[in-house]
Amino acid sequence: MLIEYTDMDARARTVDAHRAYLAQGRASGIVADSGPFVDGAGGMYVLEVRDEAEARAFVDADPYRKDGGLALTVRGYKSALDVKRD
Repeated sequence: MLIEYTDMDARARTVDAHRAYLAQGRASGIVADSGPFVDGAGGMYVLEVRDEAEARAFVDADPYRKDGGLALTVRGYKSALDVKRD
């Protein structure tokens, strides 16, 4: 999940709600990791979900998207740890 800070005023209005939302996601086991990019232009979080539909539902409820209108992009990721060798 990639986040672009396309509107810094919207980010400022929703950052506390976004952080609380991710904390709930961590507590329930959905959010595996999260944090801002060092350049300050955005951030990302990694979700542990069954499928893309579940990821999109979580992202759509994120206050950054729902209330702030920030650009959030869902990208599938496959850990090298999960790749089976032939």
